Amino acid sequence: MSTLDSWIEEHEVLDLIRRDHHWIDVRAPIEYVHGSIPNSINLPIMNDEERRLVGTCFKQQGREAAITLGHQLVSGRNKEQKVQDWLAEIKKYSPNISLFCFRGGLRSQISQQWIADQRISVRRVRGGYKAMRAVMTQYLRSQMNKTPVRLISGPTGSWKTHFLQWLVDEKHLAIDLEKLAQHRGSAFGKQGEQPAQVNFEHAIVKAVLASEEYYDGSRPLYLEDESRMIGRCVIPDFFFAKMRASPIIWIDEPLERRVDNIFHDYVEQTDIVKSQEIQKIQIVYQGYKDSMSGIKKRLGYEKYSEILKDIQNAESASVLNRNHDLNRIWIQKLLQFYYDPMYLDSLARRNPVTLIKATTSEVKSFLSK
Repeated sequence: MSTLDSWIEEHEVLDLIRRDHHWIDVRAPIEYVHGSIPNSINLPIMNDEERRLVGTCFKQQGREAAITLGHQLVSGRNKEQKVQDWLAEIKKYSPNISLFCFRGGLRSQISQQWIADQRISVRRVRGGYKAMRAVMTQYLRSQMNKTPVRLISGPTGSWKTHFLQWLVDEKHLAIDLEKLAQHRGSAFGKQGEQPAQVNFEHAIVKAVLASEEYYDGSRPLYLEDESRMIGRCVIPDFFFAKMRASPIIWIDEPLERRVDNIFHDYVEQTDIVKSQEIQKIQIVYQGYKDSMSGIKKRLGYEKYSEILKDIQNAESASVLNRNHDLNRIWIQKLLQFYYDPMYLDSLARRNPVTLIKATTSEVKSFLSK
């Protein structure tokens, strides 16, 4: 078998992703930034400008002229550096590393050949990124069709995310979509840079693959009761449809407990409490004030102004004398004026089947039977 017949076939893709196989994505950076395969690194055969020039040449003069231009652009020191970058990555992970381009065509073929010229063998993906994405999407559809879903629901502050972790610890099947989206799913939920949409979808697939032994249709998959968008990440249509058709488990905690929970996550676990640097404390509060602007219209100017003033008072107390308790005031008002009405309205419109409505401890007992 020649080097250029050394393929990763479509039927191998899911197993390799499950086993944390490494991938060299030789597509251009502009393609990579819109999404790639889990555990991939972008080491492009052409940068964005080189790709643009070759693409234009292909449209105007045809395939052969484009190939010739590509070899001219990626030659000499430019080519040598790219090959050295590929070899360094292959050396780190060989034999558990392969490469791909968009369709498994010329770019991955040439990359594979240049690597082979250095007496190193590496496989490329037949069908490339396009085929891999199709395989992953079809797999997720298939799994969701046969797997019962249960939604962990409840008003903001019910610690649904913590409950999901308890489920995992107790060997139940659960996926934290907010963690995959790097967002807590609310106006105040940003946790850093969110992944590209495609990477979010692929992260869901990888999470399912990691627990595939449970996906035999006999055990439910637990998910938090999310809206369709988690920050800027969108839950795939077929996945969200399954969620909306599924029954809920309603965690019903009193307001005081929910205020304590949010205080823990958004005050005690942040630089408000953990840092002694005034600037870091102010950055957290500024983030909350910025988030307030995003719900100003729905909240109404009067309540918006009132809560914003409460946040400013809490910030002053935190900075001046390390007193953080004033945060409970704005947290409680946000729950009463904004999150609780929104949650109850949404639930009333959906009217889902409710398996149980109870406190966290009671729900745990219910699921442990």
